[in-house]
Amino acid sequence: MHTNTQPPPGERLAGCAALAAAVEPGLEGASAALSAALAADPRTSAVVLALVGSDGGTAPAASIEEAIGRLGVQAVRALTIALDLCASECRSSLETRRWSRPLAQAFAARALCRQLGVGVPVEAFTVGLVQGFGPAALTRWKFPARLVQAVTPPGRERDFDPDEDESVDLARILGQASLLADSLCGDPSRSGIDWARASSGLESMREILELDRAAFATLFERIGREWSEWQGRLGLAVLPVPTMDEVHRRAGAIPADDEVVRALEAGSTATLKGLRILAVDDEPTSLKLLERALRKAGHETITAVNGSEALRIALETHPHAVIADWMMPEMDGIDLCKALRRSELGRSVFFLLLTGRGEEERIVEAFDAGVDDYVTKPFNPKVLLARLKGGQRVIELQERVEANRRVVLKQVAEMGLLTRKLRNAAHTDALTELPNRRHAIGRLEAEWESADSASRPLSAILIDIDHFKKVNDTYGHDVGDFVLREVAIVLRANTRQGEEAARLGGEEFFVTCSNTTEAQALVAAERLRAAIARHVITGMGFQGSVTISVGVAQRMPGMASHDTLIKAADHAVYAAKAEGRNRVVAASAASPVSKSA
Repeated sequence: MHTNTQPPPGERLAGCAALAAAVEPGLEGASAALSAALAADPRTSAVVLALVGSDGGTAPAASIEEAIGRLGVQAVRALTIALDLCASECRSSLETRRWSRPLAQAFAARALCRQLGVGVPVEAFTVGLVQGFGPAALTRWKFPARLVQAVTPPGRERDFDPDEDESVDLARILGQASLLADSLCGDPSRSGIDWARASSGLESMREILELDRAAFATLFERIGREWSEWQGRLGLAVLPVPTMDEVHRRAGAIPADDEVVRALEAGSTATLKGLRILAVDDEPTSLKLLERALRKAGHETITAVNGSEALRIALETHPHAVIADWMMPEMDGIDLCKALRRSELGRSVFFLLLTGRGEEERIVEAFDAGVDDYVTKPFNPKVLLARLKGGQRVIELQERVEANRRVVLKQVAEMGLLTRKLRNAAHTDALTELPNRRHAIGRLEAEWESADSASRPLSAILIDIDHFKKVNDTYGHDVGDFVLREVAIVLRANTRQGEEAARLGGEEFFVTCSNTTEAQALVAAERLRAAIARHVITGMGFQGSVTISVGVAQRMPGMASHDTLIKAADHAVYAAKAEGRNRVVAASAASPVSKSA
């Protein structure tokens, strides 16, 4: 699909338009209206649930209501509209192939989102599917602003959005997903597919994801399998799924071999036993003599009879060296050398030129074009091989330098990964795997500064488990730890975008609510309180539920720092306990109370 495609008018959008009109995101009753709209179409409901999977929770969503509760009305509504666009158009048009690439991009975006741990996979799938309609259409369908911004081309004016970072992350994921979609949907007989760009882009993506080749190939193939399966489920024309090796072969690229790196790490050096040489000459006799001399010396030899053919073969086989005659039809030796030097692959090739006696005066021109050495014709095989031996030393040195570079890059990547793991460990609570107190305070400080500079609201939720000491005294601290982990799981599953739960210590948890008023935070706090109250904890001899007392506070003009905000929420928690526990109290409405309560 082209990025400037506008949504097709008429009957194909009837279901989508009806859904958009029936469900007004953000209004009271939107969740019920969306559930009702989907209940009228069981097939779409089943597809939505299958795509949502376990996003936003620890187990697959069992119902549309549960999916909406986890991801919010806007995310499920946007996904439903995207699926309706695809399905309705496929039902009314024989040209179902046009949706294959958007579907490939959608699955690629979802997989990358999960792999990187960034954003919401369902939203990545949605915008991957409908990106081609452009930001105007997504705005008309009342998609969330962050999704509209993610598909807005760079340089075009964007509306203000508090989730700007999420939009940028999603836009980058869409860019990478586009490369994966090109590779999945590419047809070797089609023109316009830049296979070299696709191949190098996949290698760059693999390094970004910090995956080895086998793991990245597995990820690529998994995306391809999902794409192929869902083409059939949605009634699309099912296209063949290429492997990673096929993509690289179409590009004429051979990904760097890890054997050299492993040999260096084992303390040995890799030496080329023979070169892969492309011999080029339009004179059959001269070409035969050249090929025979090279093969006798132990080199693998490929031949071509003109420069154009040689350029194609070089890009397919990546030779170590090219030996070419100067004067040839279609493309001479100098032009062949220039063409190779313009490509990343050709810059490392050793190029030896065969010249006639009358061409020696122009040899400076040859060196200026990038030629490494030359031999005059008719050539002496011993002289030719002697010149080539010097080139072999250069090639072997380049191989060792490249292998060393890979080792260094691998070590840097491993150190970077270790650093990130250590940083994550320093900011993660070991028991619950939620962010710890250090991270929570740091996040609150950052949000405080952001709210101050942008004049945005900021709220905090403080949570204390009721009668937790009784759990420890009755069942023991191991069971108490088990209860804390269960509470953490419920908090993680029921917080939404802009809300981050952390464990402060003991039985206290904290939720930072960016760009949120006290009234909105009260709704979020009640959602968390209710979820924990109805969650049955079973295990280690414990059977039952726990309740929480929750305090909510909003950043007010008179507050000196984020510490004041925490104290206000803490005061509201004690007020909640004093009023009977298992309740939510706002700091603005809390009465003075002794902490002994």
